[in-house]
Amino acid sequence: MIDAFIVGAGPSGLFMAAELIRQGLTCRLIDKSPTPSFHSKAIAIQARTLEILMCLGLADTCLAQGLKIEKFAPYSQQKALANITLDLIASPFKFVLSLEQNKFEKILIKHLEERSCLVERQIELLACTQDEQKITVTTRNNVTGEIDYSQARWLIGCDGAHSIVRKQTNQTFEGLSFPQIFSLADIELEWKYARNSVFAFLNRSGLLAAIPLPENKRVRLIFQTQEVLDLLKENKQNLPHGEISANLLAAPTLEKVAQIIHQYADSQAVVKKAIWMTNFNINSRMVSHYQQKRFFLVGDAAHIHSPVGGQGMNTGLQDAFNLGWKLALVSKGQAKDYLLESYHEERHWVGKNLLHGTEKATNFALTRSPFLFYLRNGLIAFFGAFTVFKKIIVNTLSQINIAYPQSRWIKQKKSRALKLKAGMRAPNAYLCYKGDKTSIFNIWKESICFILLVVKNALKISEREIAEFLNFKNKYDGIVNLFIMRPQEFQKINLPAETFFDDTQNQIKEFYGNGTVYLIRPDGYIGYCGPYDTIADLEPIKDYFNTLNT
Repeated sequence: MIDAFIVGAGPSGLFMAAELIRQGLTCRLIDKSPTPSFHSKAIAIQARTLEILMCLGLADTCLAQGLKIEKFAPYSQQKALANITLDLIASPFKFVLSLEQNKFEKILIKHLEERSCLVERQIELLACTQDEQKITVTTRNNVTGEIDYSQARWLIGCDGAHSIVRKQTNQTFEGLSFPQIFSLADIELEWKYARNSVFAFLNRSGLLAAIPLPENKRVRLIFQTQEVLDLLKENKQNLPHGEISANLLAAPTLEKVAQIIHQYADSQAVVKKAIWMTNFNINSRMVSHYQQKRFFLVGDAAHIHSPVGGQGMNTGLQDAFNLGWKLALVSKGQAKDYLLESYHEERHWVGKNLLHGTEKATNFALTRSPFLFYLRNGLIAFFGAFTVFKKIIVNTLSQINIAYPQSRWIKQKKSRALKLKAGMRAPNAYLCYKGDKTSIFNIWKESICFILLVVKNALKISEREIAEFLNFKNKYDGIVNLFIMRPQEFQKINLPAETFFDDTQNQIKEFYGNGTVYLIRPDGYIGYCGPYDTIADLEPIKDYFNTLNT
């Protein structure tokens, strides 16, 4: 019996499979489509997502194929309202990576193939049931018509907004549809604007957003045409939620796209070629629960929302990363099943906040009231002038600021020495390790264990402490890696050299404090933090692991 049966081979499903394999689990991945999507779809990979892609060894591959977006520039009436640089992101990746979803999927598919995991295509989920020990899945091969029955410990639905897994769990997709229709155009374009920036042109007549694509001169545009606005007005009663079919509204023409660009942004721009053009409406919906015993929902199967801010695909990947290590601990007998309940506790809270935030941002961008129009522009210009506000904006959009303070698996003992709070993402810092200058992220990137970080500048370890550290290491071998600031009497210590680091640039003390201990979860978030003076300060961490297994 395999560990996980994954339905849906989009970005979330592919990443879910890759992460489970990295964690040492077995899985099967199916999709009813005959081929991967040919369309670009999602195009933004945020900094936090690049950090987790480091763990799979895929960040460099994505960087090589993508385009770094380093600025965000909102305009109104052809005048810049602000210039927000992304070098304020608190990450090694101080940019948004523009990379089309279909290319990102190819990277993930190749990664899985190299690990002998093939996507099983044209396989459709028909039914699924569960008991206390397993799930049973009924599938159909849509080429041969063959019916198959499979068993696994868990079923993970990564099958998008129309999720069959969600329907099998009888969950409703609660929320709303915006009373708006948008047009999308991927085109080749020559114009006066830089290729390292995202532009938003916020005029009284509507919105034009422009995001550069990796290929030379290619740009993603999102906008509204007057035809759409007129159609919505004429059919207000028949289209209360903005839903519309291709029979009523054709995709925009290249001539219409050129007209929009000339009106909003650059009268001299030259539109060369259309790559993909379509219309879409925005839904903002989510399920009430991400888990039902042995069933889990990930990505668009659990939540969909406005594309403002480029959050969608990234949130699905973060869902998968949060779930993967928890399934691994339970599968290996290192934690009890109720650890899995924290997936819903942590990620549903993130999804709920994301829906509220993108709804407000969409309405904020689309206002046509004269008063609200000028108020909005004034607020953008005001907040865009202060670094403190720009930091909040970019670290929120990059998903660096996501934290889980409300989770039952987040513990903290108060101390003035602490620079961080439990539930926060553990930040990167530069140091010396095994004689080389490196960073925490480089050292930890391939770890599937918890990290116990002990920071004490003048640490002198007694023989008793040495024995306790060795006992701790042996007891939690394969679950925890020790990472201790090098003590003054290092030569007398009978611990492996790889246990120690030197804070040569004082960044560890700057970010983590001095006289502190942190337990970093396998997903890079702080599970516990508190003061550290003697070995007795490890007792709360022992209690943490005892709770996992009781």
